[in-house]
Amino acid sequence: MRLTCCSSVSSEEYVSTLTAAPTAVPTNVGGGDGKVGELHMTWTPLTQAQYGAPGLGYKLYWRLHRNTSDGMWEKHVMSGSASKYVAFVGKDNYYLEYDFKLQAFNARGDGPNTTEVIVMSAEDSSAVVAVFVVVVVEVVVVVVVRVVVVVVVVVVVVVVVVV
Repeated sequence: MRLTCCSSVSSEEYVSTLTAAPTAVPTNVGGGDGKVGELHMTWTPLTQAQYGAPGLGYKLYWRLHRNTSDGMWEKHVMSGSASKYVAFVGKDNYYLEYDFKLQAFNARGDGPNTTEVIVMSAEDSSAVVAVFVVVVVEVVVVVVVRVVVVVVVVVVVVVVVVV
C-alpha cells in the first residue's frame, strides 16, 4: 500500500506499510436454500482495509454435522472477494445439517477461522409435496368416513321412526 503526502520539505513522499496475513474474519457466516443436492454457504467478505496484503481469497470447510467425530472436512479454495459458494453434496443429501467455517488468506498467509455454524442443505420439494398429498388424502378419508357414519346414523334413525 502506498500513501502519498506532501510537506514543506518535499513535494511528494512515499510511505510503504507492512503487509501481513488477515487478522479479521468474515462476518454473517451462514447459508441454506438452493436446489436439491446443493449446499449454499454465504458470508460478508472482508473490507479492503482488512485484506492485510494482496492476493485475498477464502478457504471454505464443510462436513455433515453428524460426522464431527472423524474430523474430515471438505475444502474449497477461492480467490478474490467472494461472498457465496455452492457445493454439490448429492441429491440424496437434502435437508441435512452441515458444519461450515471459513478463513480469509492472502499472499502473506492464512487468517483465523470463523466460528463454525450449522447450515442446512436444500430441501427436496418433491418430498414436501408428497407429504402434503399424503396428509390431504388422510384428511379427505377421515372426512368421508365421518360423513358415511352420519348418513348411516340418519338412515337408522329414519328407519326406527318409520317402523
